Amino acid sequence: MSRLPLVAAVTVIVSVISAGAAILSMYNPHAVLHAIARADVSLLACAIAVGGISQVLRAQRVAVIMRARYSIPLDQTFGARVLSHAVGSFLPLGPAHMGVEGLLLRRLARIPVAYSAGVLAACGVLDHLSMIPLLTFVLVAMHLPEWLRLILLGTMLQSVVSLLVPLFAASTRSRLSRLAFRSRWQMKIQTAISQIEDGLAEIVSGGWRIVVPALALSLLLSAVSILRLALLLAAFELQPSPHQLVLLLLMAGMLGSVPVQIPGANLWATGKLMRLIHLLGPGAGAFVLLSGVIAMVEAPILALVMLAWWALPRSRVTLRLNELVAVDR
Repeated sequence: MSRLPLVAAVTVIVSVISAGAAILSMYNPHAVLHAIARADVSLLACAIAVGGISQVLRAQRVAVIMRARYSIPLDQTFGARVLSHAVGSFLPLGPAHMGVEGLLLRRLARIPVAYSAGVLAACGVLDHLSMIPLLTFVLVAMHLPEWLRLILLGTMLQSVVSLLVPLFAASTRSRLSRLAFRSRWQMKIQTAISQIEDGLAEIVSGGWRIVVPALALSLLLSAVSILRLALLLAAFELQPSPHQLVLLLLMAGMLGSVPVQIPGANLWATGKLMRLIHLLGPGAGAFVLLSGVIAMVEAPILALVMLAWWALPRSRVTLRLNELVAVDR
């Protein structure tokens, strides 16, 4: 455990150096710094606030889906989300941040980790489904290079196929429960798989009181993400068309879903994408750099806010900062 601060420090240093190298390879650093100095602070503040609202909506969606089996307040799902993402900002966890979020939900509300993992995977399915209208809009309304059109078509196919995952979980969980295992480790695996399937199946078998609000929140999250991106671009006097805005959002989402993130790769790819959609100049470089910085520090700041809130005497949560390194115990 004592090596965690060293790993976090190395991760941050490598990320900063890689981000700087990515920006230097595409933009004039002096012009980019000048564009950052001229940025509209009020629009940046609004974009950051909208990002916080987005995290609240995602936490509310988790609470809504879990409502079928567990009662958990919004501050606990929100806290688990931002704390797990804060840890992921400093440690190269990749998809393992879902496990950290599950551990935090177990610590906060005694919800099984496997069930939480299933619910979080179901949220990912809903994110894919909410992308379908945006993908359709871009494919129909924009003239795209053939390679990019194939990528977007593949993404749409993946979004449609992803719905089969919770449907499969809903259809097989009753069969799994009828299997008889004798050894203790086999029974533990069976229980974990059953809980994951229960979490996944909630979005198709939980009834309209769960399915409709969860899907509505997912569509609302898409709209909020578009607003946040538009505010960030406007802060640097970049005014893309609706087609460019939606395409940039979709491609950024695909980059963010890569399981293993290479430091600086996202910024480099975003810079290349900005050129592809003809958003050029130092303002584009400033957007690429500052949006990456905001994405890195946003979750840790929100996590500190939640820890401060839970430290108040009126709070029913007893989680403290020093417990995060041992939350799995």
